[in-house]
Amino acid sequence: MRPLSLIYLILFISVNTLAQVTDESTYFLKKASYHSKYHEYDSAYKYFKLSVAANPKQKNAYTGIGVCCFHLGKYREAIPPFRTAIEMDAPTIEHAYSGIAGVYAALNRYDSAIYFITKFIELKPQNALGYDLRGDYYASALKYSEAFHDYKTAIDLGMSD
Repeated sequence: MRPLSLIYLILFISVNTLAQVTDESTYFLKKASYHSKYHEYDSAYKYFKLSVAANPKQKNAYTGIGVCCFHLGKYREAIPPFRTAIEMDAPTIEHAYSGIAGVYAALNRYDSAIYFITKFIELKPQNALGYDLRGDYYASALKYSEAFHDYKTAIDLGMSD
């Protein structure tokens, strides 16, 4: 076999293998999203993990893993996948920011929660929920004037309760 033919053969095999991995990863991601939609977090977690195993660059799966861990009460386990999604600049990065903020709030680490929900607000400045959540975190940290300011902003943006 000529060297150029060998290179084409290797390239062909690599492209086909990558397509198969991507298809498997996407399949698992869709299955995970389905289970997550119906709050079946144990099943969703399994499929998000399979998606990452099939393709470690599957950015959205990391956010999904974090969300599942959060809903399953595995707060410390939720932090690394949320951080990975943030580091990879996943399309779901705003969910990673709000998710990790919720995890830190659940762990009573309000300064970290405030830091990450502020990152969410920077991405979605017109989202009233971000301000409402940050108000909650400020109030939990006994920073009442900051909480009041964020609650007022949330109301101004249309949050009704």
